[in-house]
Amino acid sequence: MLNLEQAQAAILAAVRRGSRIETVPLVQALGRYTATALNARTDHPAFDNSAMDGYAVRVADLAAHAFCLPLAGEARCGDAPGKLAPGTAQRIFTGAPLPAGADTVVMQEDVQAENGAVTLPRSVAPDQNLRRRGEDFRLGEVLYAPGRRLSAWDLALLATAGVAEVAVYARPRALVVATGDELVAPGAPLKPGQIYESNRLATLCLLTQLGADVTDGGTVRDDPTVLRALLARSADFAD
Repeated sequence: MLNLEQAQAAILAAVRRGSRIETVPLVQALGRYTATALNARTDHPAFDNSAMDGYAVRVADLAAHAFCLPLAGEARCGDAPGKLAPGTAQRIFTGAPLPAGADTVVMQEDVQAENGAVTLPRSVAPDQNLRRRGEDFRLGEVLYAPGRRLSAWDLALLATAGVAEVAVYARPRALVVATGDELVAPGAPLKPGQIYESNRLATLCLLTQLGADVTDGGTVRDDPTVLRALLARSADFAD
């Protein structure tokens, strides 16, 4: 008879590391384990952009124009980066590319807009309310190493990084069988000496949570010949 620790050691000694790898789209990768390093396929952000709705300006222009600049154009999400004319302000929206020549964004709540011009606060400094290109990650940067189990948040980040599909280890194929002449499926009438089987259900659920491809083998009576035949048949579809 093996004690608990001996049984655990025997099971772990028999476990073989999976080697089968498959490539799946992100939508099918939840809970899967990465087989290779995953690298960013773009900078993120991909360009300098505004973190606020507001006005793009060049800080050096403000004092020279008494902190009041005429409005000239606007930058919207999806636009190619524009150019800020010297001595002007440009309306800009959250996520829009920063126009060339601008070095800060003043949020709209701090600006008074009137008659085609904007009056800005005197506390404006460079690099306010900006997200600079590549400040989250750079093209080619390793985002995840092999062996990571991918969460929903991981998949969202990979999508942001331009990754469309990932190489993952194939799911281990597990056969779960309960053994015992006394076992009866829940809901069936019990005869004297019988009990309801529950361990198989728990094991099926735990293996599914771990990411295995699980086959329910039902219940087998206490007959070594029957059990050996079942195991022999399972070699084609279970690991």
